[in-house]
Amino acid sequence: MAVVLYDGYKFHKDKYGYYVSPRCLGRVKLHRYIWEKENGRIPEGYVIHHIDKDKENNSLDNLMCLTNSQHAKIHSKDYTEDGLRRLSAASSGINNYWYGKNRSGKNNPRYGVKLSEDLKYKMGNNKRKTVICLETGVIYGSIKEAFEETKIHNISAVCRGVKEKAGGLHWSYYEGGTPSP
Repeated sequence: MAVVLYDGYKFHKDKYGYYVSPRCLGRVKLHRYIWEKENGRIPEGYVIHHIDKDKENNSLDNLMCLTNSQHAKIHSKDYTEDGLRRLSAASSGINNYWYGKNRSGKNNPRYGVKLSEDLKYKMGNNKRKTVICLETGVIYGSIKEAFEETKIHNISAVCRGVKEKAGGLHWSYYEGGTPSP
């Protein structure tokens, strides 16, 4: 069984040809470990690709961070080498959003930002607010229900005061006995 020593850890080759770390690192693949060590956390929905398609060549200059769909295109049989070169140029260096950035943990601009209670309330409740069509007097259990029955878009925008009418009608949130602006 092939073994590679990196950062004092032994990475063993798995049945798919990738070098995998010991359990103390969480069974991470060597190419991902190297990428994250140098560039920070791999964003969700991204993979690390071996440019030369050689799983044994885990040097940093042979690794590229790609979206799942970009990676699938590279490995599809109808993708050309020229397309791979264009993709490689677009995904490396300053053209890559993640180049030189470590956006994980405390380096993430949203790290530690707390939502206000008012915002949490609005986010959790705005989809189930009862609405009323002021012209017809029909009350709907939610904006979604009103849309499904009337096929009128932008009811929410009218209820929030962003638009005056939706579908030629006035709408409002309905709380018990009276419509509320």
